Amino acid sequence: MDYKVHIPEGVSGDWGVETYTAPYDPYMSERLAQVGRNYVPGSYTRLYYKRPTNVVMSDTPDEYADHTEAIERASGRVLINGLGIGMVLKAMLAKPSVTHIDVVEIEADVLSLVAPYYSDPRITYHHASAYTIKWPEGFQWDLAWHDIWPTMDSQNLEDMAHLMRKYEDRVQWQGCWGMEYCLHLLIGGL
Repeated sequence: MDYKVHIPEGVSGDWGVETYTAPYDPYMSERLAQVGRNYVPGSYTRLYYKRPTNVVMSDTPDEYADHTEAIERASGRVLINGLGIGMVLKAMLAKPSVTHIDVVEIEADVLSLVAPYYSDPRITYHHASAYTIKWPEGFQWDLAWHDIWPTMDSQNLEDMAHLMRKYEDRVQWQGCWGMEYCLHLLIGGL
């Protein structure tokens, strides 16, 4: 599956999208391997906040792998909390079994940079917070994927649990980006 995004570089407010090349770097490979991540040289796209070093999301192989379970499980009506660069959205739209996707994104600048490049009648964009958005009574999804954290940090676990509780009666399956890694950090930190 082609998971790489194809959106142009741009800036809106404090947010930006840029393409970049990750050269071969043995130091970076070794450093990331120490935390269970892979460094794969290549050309990628990233979403950043305020400056390119504040990466929020990219379309690297590791980032894609973080979302694989949700992408593979996606079918029917799907909820994605957090648009990012649209990599998960693109992968789910490639599945004929996905009939509709509700995308919740709090940042208007991210919506303006990314949403125009994913215009499919199966998508409804909601400019709102995943925590406070009000859904109609009885609204249900087959899958919900929560990806609103810029980093994998055990401090995110409380917010992840909050979203999981908020949607537990409205979805058949749900997950959070980085939850397993954050749990590992918490346990490893004890």
